[in-house]
Amino acid sequence: MAFLRTAQYHHDRFHPKQEQAWLAYKAGYNVHLPWGRRTGKTDLIAEIFIEDVEEHGRDVLFCALTGDQAFNIFWPKLEQRLKDQPDWKPNYARHEWTHLPSKAKVSLKGLDLGKHRLRGNAKRLIALDEFAFAKDPSIVKDVFVPMLADYNGQLIYSSSPNGENHFYELDQLAKKGKKRLYSVKATMFDNPYISSEGRQMLLEEYSGIDDPLYRQEVLAEYIVLEGMAFALPQASYVVQRWDNADLEHSFHWRGLDHGFNPDPTACVWLAYSPRKQQWLIYSEYQEKKQLIDTHTQNIQLLEDFPILETYSDVDPQIIAEYVDRGFDMQPAAKHGKNARILRMLNMLKTGKLKVAAECTKLLDQMKTYKWEQDGDDHLIDASNYVVTNATIPELKDEEDDLPVRRPERSDYNQDFG
Repeated sequence: MAFLRTAQYHHDRFHPKQEQAWLAYKAGYNVHLPWGRRTGKTDLIAEIFIEDVEEHGRDVLFCALTGDQAFNIFWPKLEQRLKDQPDWKPNYARHEWTHLPSKAKVSLKGLDLGKHRLRGNAKRLIALDEFAFAKDPSIVKDVFVPMLADYNGQLIYSSSPNGENHFYELDQLAKKGKKRLYSVKATMFDNPYISSEGRQMLLEEYSGIDDPLYRQEVLAEYIVLEGMAFALPQASYVVQRWDNADLEHSFHWRGLDHGFNPDPTACVWLAYSPRKQQWLIYSEYQEKKQLIDTHTQNIQLLEDFPILETYSDVDPQIIAEYVDRGFDMQPAAKHGKNARILRMLNMLKTGKLKVAAECTKLLDQMKTYKWEQDGDDHLIDASNYVVTNATIPELKDEEDDLPVRRPERSDYNQDFG
């Protein structure tokens, strides 16, 4: 029997905004979810996917910006629900769950595969996670719509907003009743299962209710960003480089923006001090017209603190060339540039992030950088890659340990990520 669960399970399944979106899905709409943080959108999609497969016996696809993001975001949601279900079997290597009675699959993939590699068998349901940050929205009409044609399938677009781009245009189409679209907005304030303590913990990450990042990520507003990006006094975030004793007792990362001729290659160093509970960009490198061999040698000689990770947004083939030269590098999480800058700007405003006065080239770029600027921003890009990807290791048995923030979990077994 399709989606057989206890009555209590169905009673506790959704909060009101989730139920509104679920009803739109059941009515056959393509569902547009401009939802902020801690709203439970991923839990909702997991519930819909399982129900859809068990009811229709057809393949479904969850697609995030990258394959790694798809697995890290969605696999735990499926595992939480299906690990004790005898009719379901996981395939970790292929990032799939198979419904054994129908042989239908839930597949997890990333937009980074590209159009050619994403084309495949027919699907009854496709969810596009963080679609506002997709670089090429034409992938919907070129790849996903044809895959849905056989079963008259449905699309779920979920994301926090990212300005008035293609995701905003879907919202406007839904309001006009076009393309079989139904849009329902939700914020964490619509979510009754988050504790007041958990909500306050999240709000403390922002500089205030006028913070554009707060309005975009929490209130799910479509923010249009104009003018100077770093429009705050540099004296509020510029400090002298920490002394070596502080740096030696800090964690260290690098961010790298590889420049293709004639653009320069840029690198910044980021430290986190558990004692200060603060981040610092403390060193920079920017050079033109050099071979990768030369860049790697210069960067590795500039600072000798142990590096946990180096992050970059360049093509995997370029990353492989650096790795072949003994310069380990990780791909930065794919996200919109404006969103990364907002995150960095918020950290500067709240005092969590400082920039060393010695980083003169980075500070000069920050003085003149405007929203949507393309060029003369390579150190800013390198900073964004590392600031928005670095993760503090979990410390144990130290007096100055930072508290590890665990996801708030409700009685409904959702973490509302």
